[in-house]
Amino acid sequence: MRRFGAAALSGGLWALSAAATPVQVTVTDASGKPLAGAVVFAESADARAAVKPLTGINVVQRAKQFAPQVTVVTVGTAVHFPNEDTVRHHVYSFSPVKKFELKLYAGTPSLPVVFDKPGVAVLGCNIHDQMAAWVLILETP
Repeated sequence: MRRFGAAALSGGLWALSAAATPVQVTVTDASGKPLAGAVVFAESADARAAVKPLTGINVVQRAKQFAPQVTVVTVGTAVHFPNEDTVRHHVYSFSPVKKFELKLYAGTPSLPVVFDKPGVAVLGCNIHDQMAAWVLILETP
C-alpha cells in the first residue's frame, strides 16, 4: 500500500479472496470525527494489470471553487477542466506526478489533461488563491 500526500491510511492489510468481499471503512480525524474527502483503496498486481483509463471525467470551476474537490482516476485518464464561472481561471499543478498549466481561460479548454503516472496532483488557480483540489491517480480500478 502506498501513502500519498498528507492523507495516510494506517492499519492492517486485508487478504481478500478472488470473490469480492464487502469491506466497510470509516476514516476519522484525531478527534474521531469522519474525515471528509478521504479516499481508501486496495491494490493488487492482478488489478493493476486490468486497469483502464476512465472516461468523461470533469473537474469544474464553479463559484471560484473546484468541484469535486477530490477526484479519483486511474492512470491514463484524461480530465477536462470546464470553467462555469463568469471570470477566467488559470488552473495549474506543480506536483511531480503531473505538472501542467491551463493559462487564463473561459469555457472548456480544447484538450484535457492526461494523468499518466500514479500519485497525487495538487491543483490550484493562479488567479484565485483560495481554489485548491486534489487528483488521486491510481493503478487499480
